[in-house]
Amino acid sequence: MQKRWLIGSTLIIAGFIIAACGTVAEEPRPTFEPPPTFDLSIRNVSSDGTQVAVQPTDTPVQPTETPAPTDTPEPTEALATDTPEPTEALPSETPAPTATPDPANGQQLFTNNACVGCHRVDSEDTLVGPGMLNIKERAGTRVEGQTAVEYLHNSIVHPDDYVVEGFTAGLMPQTYGDTLSEQQINDLIAYLLTLE
Repeated sequence: MQKRWLIGSTLIIAGFIIAACGTVAEEPRPTFEPPPTFDLSIRNVSSDGTQVAVQPTDTPVQPTETPAPTDTPEPTEALATDTPEPTEALPSETPAPTATPDPANGQQLFTNNACVGCHRVDSEDTLVGPGMLNIKERAGTRVEGQTAVEYLHNSIVHPDDYVVEGFTAGLMPQTYGDTLSEQQINDLIAYLLTLE
């Protein structure tokens, strides 16, 4: 009985030794999987002599020949007069709108940009700034030579250019010319002109 136990134990130990001899614990090797568009058949040699894979371009580059120099023709009188002289555009006070102004969008802008915190829309009474009711009539008479639209545009973009008597310069934010697009300013003016 003892002999059987000894033989059985020896066989089990031998089995473990044989099994262990066939497998060696290896550390996993890093693998490189190129991106789907990477073509390993195209290679380049670096300055130290090793080959480096290069990403191919969509279109093959064909060598071009440099054309032989030719005589440059002298410009003729007719060619010189065909080209119009560049003219400098005169800046306008109020840029033209890019699309039809939208008073409904202007009303949203008036609310979203906190204009309602300083200007009443249902009265001419002063809150912090003047009330906007009937602004169309007053704006057209504020600055000589400016229409109501021009005056309102300038009041939004450059509010301190003309400060109405009784108000202080610097109260109106000076940033609307930068934060609002020209179309948004025109929408805002269109809304103000509806307040009657």
